[in-house]
Amino acid sequence: MSGMSGERRARESLNAIGTRHGTDKGKGGHGYLDFYERFLAELRDRPITLLEIGVLGGRSARTWAEYFPAGRIIGVDIDRNTLQFAGDRIIIEMADQSDVRELVRLGVTYGPFDVVVDDGSHLWNHQIATLQYLYPFVRPGGYFIMEDIHTSFGDYRRDYRGNATCSAFDYLTKLNALMVGDIDHDLVHEEDSFLRSYAPMTEFVALHRHTAVLRTRQRRLPRADVTHLLAEGGAEQEMAMTLGVHIAFLGDATSEGTLSGGLRGSQHPIQGFVVTMAEATTEMEYRALLPDGRWTTWMPAGSFLGSRGQGVSLYGFAARLRGRLVERFTCLYAGSFVQVHDVVVAEDGGDCRGPDGAALEAMQIVLRPR
Repeated sequence: MSGMSGERRARESLNAIGTRHGTDKGKGGHGYLDFYERFLAELRDRPITLLEIGVLGGRSARTWAEYFPAGRIIGVDIDRNTLQFAGDRIIIEMADQSDVRELVRLGVTYGPFDVVVDDGSHLWNHQIATLQYLYPFVRPGGYFIMEDIHTSFGDYRRDYRGNATCSAFDYLTKLNALMVGDIDHDLVHEEDSFLRSYAPMTEFVALHRHTAVLRTRQRRLPRADVTHLLAEGGAEQEMAMTLGVHIAFLGDATSEGTLSGGLRGSQHPIQGFVVTMAEATTEMEYRALLPDGRWTTWMPAGSFLGSRGQGVSLYGFAARLRGRLVERFTCLYAGSFVQVHDVVVAEDGGDCRGPDGAALEAMQIVLRPR
């Protein structure tokens, strides 16, 4: 193997690379890698971000890093001894899978992800929580892999049940049923907010011996209605800004060429949003109105406000400029609200909120030259 050229080694199969590094994911162990490669081969030469819960001896992290030569690999563990496996394109993070705050921190810090692999504790509640809190950070068309779900069966049930009321496999079965049934299910009455939001955003669930691969749906959302909330043009092209929104039951959508997002008249509320700017990110800030009537604190551009997959809608927003941008532009913005005909317009930090507690379903921001 030591005499193999770099080009030849780069084209080795995922299983061959894993076998050489000694991971138990290969044919000599669980036999996952040939199955995974059916899906992951299309990502091989892309600059992907892969996060894996569970580092152990670093074998799978090295496998992923070699298979994805342009990829960034984030390994997560609670054992500080695993820090030694950090290196070129491999980052090791100390985080506890059982702490959902840590899962969200990983998503905010390193996401969005092209691939997430859960090879952690295999406890049912940990597997379910990791799916609930990291799946929303997987890109459209990306993959979430839940390994070792055979712990949902047989004698494993005694040791891996923990305090869960549902096994990881049974939870996946619920998601699968909602995905397959699609519009024939009454999703509004599904009590689990994650299943309600993310079953429609799942393209498929592929089951294999001991593991499952989920792919998020690729969906380009129309925005024609949104761009007409404000008729006047702005400075988006000049400043290279984008608006990303998370829409209930539909998922993430990012604007192209205008700061607009959501679907007017769809009755699908916006649950979160983020404005990104190529420069001067600290010179725009915004806040959001939560269901309990509280406004969030003002956050700089680049910060995601709201939630994903938690069934929590936003009820308004406000934006304003700071620093040198104040002298150049007026920050003008508008919102469309569920079952409300009129568009609400505000500017320079004023509240944009609907009447009678209506949820926000479309929004637009324009920087109007002074």
